[in-house]
Amino acid sequence: MAEHNVIARIRTALGYDTLWFKTRIGQVIDDSDVSLTQILTGKADLGPDGKLPVGQLPGAVTAGGLAYQGTFNAATGMDGGGAALPAPSAANKGYYWICDTAGTFQSVVFNPKDWAVSHGDRWDHVDNSDPTLAMLGCGYATSSTAAATAAKTTSAIVGFVRTVGGCVAVSFTYQSTAASPTLDVSGTGAAAVRCNGAAATADMIPLAGLFEWDGTYWQLLNPAPTWAEAAVTLAAASWTGSAVPWSYAISTTAVRITPTNLIHIRPAAGITDEALSALAAAGIDDTASVQAWGSITLKAYGTKPTVAIPIKLIAQAT
Repeated sequence: MAEHNVIARIRTALGYDTLWFKTRIGQVIDDSDVSLTQILTGKADLGPDGKLPVGQLPGAVTAGGLAYQGTFNAATGMDGGGAALPAPSAANKGYYWICDTAGTFQSVVFNPKDWAVSHGDRWDHVDNSDPTLAMLGCGYATSSTAAATAAKTTSAIVGFVRTVGGCVAVSFTYQSTAASPTLDVSGTGAAAVRCNGAAATADMIPLAGLFEWDGTYWQLLNPAPTWAEAAVTLAAASWTGSAVPWSYAISTTAVRITPTNLIHIRPAAGITDEALSALAAAGIDDTASVQAWGSITLKAYGTKPTVAIPIKLIAQAT
């Protein structure tokens, strides 16, 4: 039996006319959207599908809610069907599209999974994207900048954002020979390259460089070994020891000596034949030398020199 027939039977049985019945029940009988349950109890009921009908939801739920419209390409502003997204209006307030192609839409950068939501009078951006390494300031790039050019530039890294603490690996085609180089990663602006608290030297950047952005400079994390040399004369009277190995202590600030950097001993330019023979006969083993900050003690395992020997002390600077 139809619902409105049930209502009519109740009204007839009670002997009330329609106007009185409407007034007493406090409801407007509308066969299309008012149920007997609502009229008699004031409570909503379920529809044929077992769910609450939209017409019985409160206005706070139905007004201004979100309504999914599909995907869109932020680079073109087109939806999945190739149509331009409509201008925000009262009619489409709450409509939203999910970005499937990154780009700039309405002057805002959208990444995949971000939402573009119509606010009725403007677009709102809901950031749902997962941050990529590039967005965190990390990535890999190449550089074909000439060796002698100080302003190094790299290839583009998609989505790259220069971020404090971000690390970038750069593969250089040419070994740098430029002093005080700068680096521009993915078009984010040139900044000086520094290492160990100072500007990078001409030959410090390796072919495969690793750089960290500190907010002001690109810090070179893996400098190529650079070398410096100092002229030293080994005086015959300064050798110590009563047997091999003979020892010779050198203290200098002309080159950087640390407990672990590499030190090499080579004959000085213009060395005499006598001094060169004495150097060869001494059998100095630079790998057995004892190093400290600013000093090195050479070890000789051959004949104790009796003449002065001019040498080049070559030290790894970085």
